[in-house]
Amino acid sequence: MKKKFAAVIAAVLVLAMALPAYAAKFAPSVEQKEAPSVVKQENGSGVMVDFIAYDAQGNEIDLSDLELVITPYSKKNSASFQEIKDALNKAKGDIDGASDLTALVSTLQQKVDELIAADSSLKGLKAEDLVVCDLFNVSFLRNGSEYVSLADAGVSSLKLVLSCDGLNIALASDGSGAWKIVDGTELSGGNLTLTIDGSCPIIAFVREGTPEGGGQTSPQTGYESNTGIIVSIALCAAVAGIIGACMIVDKKRA
Repeated sequence: MKKKFAAVIAAVLVLAMALPAYAAKFAPSVEQKEAPSVVKQENGSGVMVDFIAYDAQGNEIDLSDLELVITPYSKKNSASFQEIKDALNKAKGDIDGASDLTALVSTLQQKVDELIAADSSLKGLKAEDLVVCDLFNVSFLRNGSEYVSLADAGVSSLKLVLSCDGLNIALASDGSGAWKIVDGTELSGGNLTLTIDGSCPIIAFVREGTPEGGGQTSPQTGYESNTGIIVSIALCAAVAGIIGACMIVDKKRA
């Protein structure tokens, strides 16, 4: 009986050690964080605007009849359109299901190395230590009530300037599970200039894994929709039940 008991305990320990592998790579604030603020920029006509849209040929297109809408993950449940809710839930699931962010973007370390080359204070930073600090969807409204996606608006690329904090790299997803680094990412004066692919409306800002207030490595909270954790907990519970049953049988035999 002792040997069986030891084997069961070993199984529980293995499962418990596996749990951190499923931990979501999010900064603690992502569940409550508001959308980053939009910083106005000057378009080709010298007008200050919230965004500049381009067609496939790189020409500015007039979308003055549309209102830019940035929906953070924290507001997904109050979003007026199911398309936005579904996109944000899918993106959250992608990140939750990844062992780390390099599983989503294999070239992430190369981007980190570029940042280190430009700023020696980042030396030693590893891509697997990055966490998502912002997750949001970019879309438009027409007449204050009609949802319009970037693609439906004929946008090939969209230039945005957004406020951010700390080290940030922007990742984008088209909603199919494929992620990439946003082209043209430029950090200046606390603002991030992005050129977003019109087919990739989901944006994630990533930074070093430190919680707000600094100090320690982020506990990387955010367990919502984390199937891996649920499965592991269920397995641990099952093994614990086996232990209990074995102990009862052993007592009866005694």
